[in-house]
Amino acid sequence: MAITRPDLVKALMIIDSSGFERPRLAGRAFCSLMSSHRFVRVIYPLFSKACMRAKTDADRRARASAIAMTRTPPGARALSAMWRSFKLPAHDLRSQASLITAPTVLVWGRRDPVVTLKCGQAANELIAGSSLVIANSAHAPQTTDPTPLAAELIPLAESAFASTGPSPAAKSVLLPGKDGQP
Repeated sequence: MAITRPDLVKALMIIDSSGFERPRLAGRAFCSLMSSHRFVRVIYPLFSKACMRAKTDADRRARASAIAMTRTPPGARALSAMWRSFKLPAHDLRSQASLITAPTVLVWGRRDPVVTLKCGQAANELIAGSSLVIANSAHAPQTTDPTPLAAELIPLAESAFASTGPSPAAKSVLLPGKDGQP
């Protein structure tokens, strides 16, 4: 949407996303394998272990949830469809990334073995005015090392919505603390 309808996007945060560097043969072959829901059900537990390199409880919960999804036929089909989409020409954003005009923060895991930091650096070069935040994580900086992400997301959102103010329906949101109390 940031490319096709930039008028609708006030700010953008991209987290460990592919599509910003030339597809490699090995990656395309792996996407072909992951396009099979039967293959996904077998290989995803091992793949997610290598990809996430879980360090935190949040990492482990995210991984367990993703694995559980592959254990259901609709979940396995959805995940394999996502992997199938990575092979489509529309997934290659290199020629269109310069059309992104919204303030953009890129967050990348320093140790991501799948969508490497090199891809994040390429995205940073392709999107004018973007900033690249490097988290001490693998593929899931939002669960492994959320502090740098939050440190960028809050000001990004505040600046994007400063001129419009909050919507009438969203006056305030109070999230519970660890003990369940606000």
